[in-house]
Amino acid sequence: MFANANNTITRNTAYWGGGVGAFESDYITLSNNTITENTSIGINGGGGGVYLMFVVNDAVADINNNIIWNITATNTANDLYI
Repeated sequence: MFANANNTITRNTAYWGGGVGAFESDYITLSNNTITENTSIGINGGGGGVYLMFVVNDAVADINNNIIWNITATNTANDLYI
């Protein structure tokens, strides 16, 4: 399980998920976050704001009341990659 709530996540850079990167989870919760001005880099960089990778077919992403804006990704999904 991965949970992230009530945060301001800004001006970060990563290969995947410049703001938030959750890998190999089966249940992910993102609530009441402001995610801005983040960047993913690299040839396969995706999800400049949020990058979520699941390990099971029946995984759950509970995403509510988030602000995700002004994001850059070099390859796919500027704001959100699931």
